[in-house]
Amino acid sequence: MNVKRLLANTGKTMIIPCFTLSIMLVACFAKGVPFWAEQGGFRAFLYSMALTVFSAFALGLHLFTGRFDFSLGSVSVLSAVIGGKLAIMFNMNAFAMLLTCLAAGALLGAISGLLYLLFNLPPMITSLGVALSYEGLSFAFTGGNGVQISLHPALLSGAGVGQMIALLAVALVVMYVLLNFTQFGFNYRAIQFGQKIAVDTGLNEKSNALACYILCGALVSIVGFLKLSFNGSQAPQLSLATSSTIFGAMLPMFIGGLMAGFCEQNISMVVGCLTAAFITQGLSAVGVAAQSRSLITSFLMILILMYSTNGAIIRSWLANLMKRGVSVG
Repeated sequence: MNVKRLLANTGKTMIIPCFTLSIMLVACFAKGVPFWAEQGGFRAFLYSMALTVFSAFALGLHLFTGRFDFSLGSVSVLSAVIGGKLAIMFNMNAFAMLLTCLAAGALLGAISGLLYLLFNLPPMITSLGVALSYEGLSFAFTGGNGVQISLHPALLSGAGVGQMIALLAVALVVMYVLLNFTQFGFNYRAIQFGQKIAVDTGLNEKSNALACYILCGALVSIVGFLKLSFNGSQAPQLSLATSSTIFGAMLPMFIGGLMAGFCEQNISMVVGCLTAAFITQGLSAVGVAAQSRSLITSFLMILILMYSTNGAIIRSWLANLMKRGVSVG
């Protein structure tokens, strides 16, 4: 019975990504263009998906417990600046630069979390101030020039196909174990499904929130590391331009939410990111402009949100419509 249920849930989970990929492949075939370019197309697709996965993991950790963190994008940029600068200074390899970025991201996330707990302000307000501060620091540390590693080949190997697949696999395993088999995960889910009850029973919500900030900082630091390794540079961004990292992860989160009833939360998030990557890649392959792609994804988010809120009503309406059609036939 358990095997049958597992197979059934797996099939339901894969319906949306498979359907999406089929539509994109048909569109590419009709247009006479390949789904991805022969030279480096798959690597670029995997890179885009990896950025979305780590951003969605970090955003989801906060959002599912009622916090919205605008500083995630600025943490990714500043951790990449710090990691890249130190890597050049001490002649590191790509793996050492990754560890440096992770440490910087975790530290920046801890600072953001401590400020949230210290001032006791709404997380959205605190994160706006932190985001602006981190953006300013990334500009000041580099004199506005950012960090360049293109002349250091040993640092450019971090965004290879094998490395990105390994990062994604390790991240999924770590997140799965952390949220399902540790005390942090038990406390997190207790807060997620009833914060007041969890706190009233003696759970320390503040320590769990701080741990979330640290973990989210480490996750988005991988986004900064991948951008730096893939592009060979990381320019500073000002005026909340780093917030695009957050909004780019919204559609995958909403898609993943549709499948959360059939699989574990982290797995649904990855499948949602994969589906969103199929959409972006397909639209890009057939020549849809970036502004039009943004408009399409915005409409998709609205439709998914409408279905998530009124799914029972919509399914009931469709069932009644089908019954009427059968009876008329």
